[in-house]
Amino acid sequence: MGLNLLSVLVKGSAYERGAQLGQKGGHLIRGNRDYYFTSWKKYGGLDEEAVYKFMRNFVEPVKNYDPEILEEIQGMADSAKLTLEDLMAINARYELAISRMGIAKPTGEACTSLAATGEVTANGHTIHGQNWDFRNLERCILVEEIQDNGKPNIAGITEAGRMGILGFNSAGIGVTANGLISHRDSADHGVPYWILIRGVNNSITLDGALSRVFKAQRSLSGNMMISHEDGEVIDLEITPDNIGVMYPEEGILSHTNHFIELRHQVQDLFRTSIPDSLIRSHRAMKLLARRRGKIRVEDFKAVFTDHFSYPNSICRHADPKVDPMKGFTTISSLIYDLNTRVLHYSVENPCEHGYQTLRPKSLAPDNGKMERAVVSKSRQKRPMT
Repeated sequence: MGLNLLSVLVKGSAYERGAQLGQKGGHLIRGNRDYYFTSWKKYGGLDEEAVYKFMRNFVEPVKNYDPEILEEIQGMADSAKLTLEDLMAINARYELAISRMGIAKPTGEACTSLAATGEVTANGHTIHGQNWDFRNLERCILVEEIQDNGKPNIAGITEAGRMGILGFNSAGIGVTANGLISHRDSADHGVPYWILIRGVNNSITLDGALSRVFKAQRSLSGNMMISHEDGEVIDLEITPDNIGVMYPEEGILSHTNHFIELRHQVQDLFRTSIPDSLIRSHRAMKLLARRRGKIRVEDFKAVFTDHFSYPNSICRHADPKVDPMKGFTTISSLIYDLNTRVLHYSVENPCEHGYQTLRPKSLAPDNGKMERAVVSKSRQKRPMT
């Protein structure tokens, strides 16, 4: 299969954006769909009809959460010549793996998230990023998305067919994600985790982004680190019935794949299968702290290419002893300068492939200032009559 990258620029209504994504990346979306269905059949004994039946459970919750997201998914499905259930399967793959293949066999994404606020960076900017570690055969799309409906523009990397984007928007809000699994996960109802991330992508204010997570009906665990260009970073350890909150320590925050804030409240089912999570979180914080007050994008790159405890390091490499459909590797590395709206990204291991730079015009800082000005004006108190 191999990893692919496609840069896509879309605009228009929600359905039109989805249709453009399906037209331009249909071959990757279909490849992603086939990869997951093959995996679920081989390792979970699930045929297509079982998957379709499960995915129908999420259509109404997504529609209630944000009908435009569902419209975009439908547009993508129609254009890529797939069903709505096919596209929902990509967006709710996490839920299916937990619910139908058993939480006794933890699966997820073994990622490392890291952020630094302006108090400790060399230029006073908020810098945020992650290594995205997942299956060796993953497919990605690099997305610069223009939304003509009053929502922010988004840039970042996602897998083909998935709505949630690892990246930032024109309002200066960035998000990264880490897999978490707890004994409380039911995963057979509610809003899929990656749809929640799209809710964050669509937010104009930081409190609005938090609201999109806190008020949603959730069915499984996961971690989101959400940042804002004005120097705020908040980490959310999410379970179906609770959310733990973490803030930077002296301007730096890291998170991997084990519960920290909620560690005494849940049975952590992921860290036993990837104990390197305990190392990566601490090491990322320690390496970046050495540069406190002088932190630059290059320092993030140094952390994300670190090989301590190889191959299960921050820059994770494929283990030849592990089935490639089960093993993890770093499939992308992303670093955001939220103040300049610049994305530094690598496809596959950054130690081998280096970083490329994207400066999307649709996300220029002036756009974000205009959006925040509109929000600020709308929230001014009206004179009493």
